[in-house]
Parts: sequence; C-alpha cells; structure tokens
Amino acid sequence: MAWHDLCHATGTFFAWWLVCLAPAVLCANPFSATLSSNTVTLHVPAQHYLYADSVKITQAETPLTFTFAPAPIDYDDPLLGPITVLRADTTLTFTNSAASPVTVTYQGCSDAGICYLPQRVTFGETSLPSTLSPPQFPRRAVGYLSATELLAFLDDTAAPPSRYRRFINSPVEFFKQYGVVWLILFTLAGGFLLNLTPCVLPLIPVNLGLIGVGASHTTRRRGLLLGAAYALGTALAYASLGVVVLLTRAVFGTLQSSPWFNLAIAAVFIVLALALLGVFNLDLARFQKNSSPTHTLLAAFMAGVLTALLAGACVAPVIAAVLLLAATLYHDGVAIALFLPLLLGMGMALPWPFAGAGLSLLPRPGAWMRFAKIPFAILILLLAANYAFVAWHGFRPATRADSIQPADFDAALSRAKGKPVFIDLWATWCKNCLLMDRTTFKNQNVRDRLNDFHVLKIQAENPSDPATAALLARLGVSGLPTFLIFEHEP
Repeated sequence: MAWHDLCHATGTFFAWWLVCLAPAVLCANPFSATLSSNTVTLHVPAQHYLYADSVKITQAETPLTFTFAPAPIDYDDPLLGPITVLRADTTLTFTNSAASPVTVTYQGCSDAGICYLPQRVTFGETSLPSTLSPPQFPRRAVGYLSATELLAFLDDTAAPPSRYRRFINSPVEFFKQYGVVWLILFTLAGGFLLNLTPCVLPLIPVNLGLIGVGASHTTRRRGLLLGAAYALGTALAYASLGVVVLLTRAVFGTLQSSPWFNLAIAAVFIVLALALLGVFNLDLARFQKNSSPTHTLLAAFMAGVLTALLAGACVAPVIAAVLLLAATLYHDGVAIALFLPLLLGMGMALPWPFAGAGLSLLPRPGAWMRFAKIPFAILILLLAANYAFVAWHGFRPATRADSIQPADFDAALSRAKGKPVFIDLWATWCKNCLLMDRTTFKNQNVRDRLNDFHVLKIQAENPSDPATAALLARLGVSGLPTFLIFEHEP
C-alpha cells in the first residue's frame, strides 16, 4: 500500500463519515416537543412532517393513550406508500395517572427527502429539584483531589479555577464563556495529552516498534506512512465512540464499569509485559520486515485503535468533558458537536506521523533495549494487576455501608437538613475514587471538616442502569469522581 493509497483510504473514511451521518451531522433535528400539564405539543416546521405511528407516550415504561389535535392527515410516501403524518404543530392530550416522568418519542422527515433520527424526550427527570437549582448549587469538582485541594473546595477558598479546570468541571459553561476557538484548542491539547496517561505511556515502546523505531529498512517516508495509519486508527476510534455516545445517549463510563472489559485489558497488559520481559518473542521490527505492506499498515492502524480505547479506560476527565459537551450541544441542535470526539482523536494522533517520519534516525534495537524494557514491563504488570482487581470487584459487586444507591438519592436529600450537603459520586471501577478513599478521605483534617456537612456518598456502579443514568444526567455528571456542594435555603 503506497502513500497515495493511505490518502485514498483516509479520504474514503471521511466521505463515509459525512454521507452515512449527513442527516445527523449536517442537519440539526428541526422537531421539538414541549409539555404543559397533560398536553404535549409537537412542533413541526413547514415542509416537514412526522410519522403519526412513530409518536408514542410512555410513563414508567407503560404506554399511555392520547388524542391528536389536529388529526393526522393522509400522505402518499414515495417509499412507504399511503400513511398518516403530522404536517403542523400538534397537541397530544393524555391522562397522567402518576408523578413519574413522561417520555415522548417521534420521528419525521422533510419534503427534501432528509429523514431525521428518531427522538426520545423525557419530561420530569432531567430538571433539578428546587433545592438544587442555582444559586444553591454553586460548587462542583471533578477528578482526583488531594487533601489540600478538597479542603479548599469544602471551604470555598480555592483559587479561581484555571481554564483547563473550568473545561473539565463544566464544559458547557466553558463553551458559552470562551467560545469555539478555546474549545478547539483545549480539545486538541487534551487529546495530545492522552498519550501521557498511565494506560498509554507503557505502550509507547510497543507503538514505536510498530512504526519502525531504529529499523534499518524503515525510511522517513515509510515511517510517516505507518505513523499516519496509527493516527487514523486513533481518530477513527474516538469518532466512533462519539457517534455511539451521542446518538444512543449512552453514559460515558459504561464500558469501564464492565468487568469483562477490565479483564480483557488486564490480559492485554500481561501479554505485553511478558513479551517485554522476554518470556516469548514479540519482534515488531521483524514483523515489519517480513510482512506485506498492507499487513504492516493494518497492524499500525489497529494499534492506534487499541491505544485510544486504553486511554478511555483510564477515564481521563478530558474525554468525559468532551463527550458531555458534545452530547449537550448536539441535542440542543448544534450538529457540528458530533465532530468533537473526532477532534479529540486527532489531537491524540497528532504527534505520531511526525514521530514516524523521524524514527529511522534513532538507534537500532540491541542489547541496551533489554534493560530499557524492564521498567516498562514492571509498570505494565502493575496496571494489569490493577485492572484484574477492578474486574474481580466487578464480578462480585458489593455495596458499602456508607453509600446510598442512586434510586435513594431524593429520599436521602430530603432528610439532609440544617447543614450544607456534600455529594460524592463514586464507583468501585473508578480508580481515582478508590485512590481518594485510601488517601484524601483518610486525612484527619478532611474527616473533621466533613463533620460540618451532610455527606451523601452515592455509588454509581452501573451507569447504564436507568436510575443511575437518570441521576447522572440530572446532576450533570460527566465522569467519576464528581463532588457537589449546595447550601439549603434559609
């Protein structure tokens, strides 16, 4: 495969990206819904229509009966034949028999032939209770905090957060305050820094071997080609992750909470560590030399995909922030937000084509590499042990006496009177959560200061659980650990 072949493959990928996702990316969904009492109003723009049989209203997963006003009209669809559609704003009147949230689903097209993604809107679960609405809900922190940092957060004496911290803590507010230029810069920079996360750093020697470190047969041109293949794999992995999260409304963290995923990562790290220690031979330079150009490029591409997934497994806060921002903006009608995860992947991929072009100048593999591999192998084995430990906990999940479940949050909140409330959202698969339990929360000054708060420690173990997903969306949680403080109204 020559350089022009890779360029063609790259162009084909981006063409697929635009063509297959054109209705979602280039055309924001023009339909919307509002709720007032027992009436839902579907807003249908001119030259657009909704399929009448796609409209459904459910409450606690139970279908509700409703009436249209005005009634649907007949329409001869070019593909479906005679159907009934809604051509103008329509009200749906139903009987609301309980206080649980109401969900409305619908799907439609335009007269120009563009069919939009089905929409699912839930009323009554994403709005915060009055005690949590601004300004009583002013403080938020995300990620690992040392004892000093947590005390400053509790006392509200911390220095004004940096732009990076504002981006991590509240990406939507960051976008509104600083605009698209800073958003692009932080997304690219965040992607670049993912190369230095603990999950990716030990793989750098393996990746360098794949793209030709010190190989006598590797030229600058071939190194650039392999680096570009690796970069394309990284960008495609994040682009695909973004599509899945945004279009399915999935909660970032579901993958990391899977014990099977953590067990698979542990197995990959063990294999890499044993290879570095010489238990078996993983001669990547020989693989390059003896493999066909297509196979070598494919190996570099798959290494980029794997590295991107491992970076995500570290639950890097910048990934969660980008996905939260992209999901929020996309569902608010800013269709270009669908490209933010791709931009993150491009940031992570940025150094590799240039690194590949210059790697032929590095020293050739030799005896010195046997000693250089040892510290990397030890680090990889420690990571494997950590992931195996997380997987073991995942297969036998247990609740802790000091934690409540997401479904019990409202009841616990209603009992918290007289003191400010400190909310700690955590999970057993969250590595920074467990580290803070062993360090920050053991600090006596922290323990004493927390006596002045009602502490609600919420175990968000399964982000895909409906109650957990609803609470995380309600509190605007993009990653774990997340800490929230609010004051009760006097």
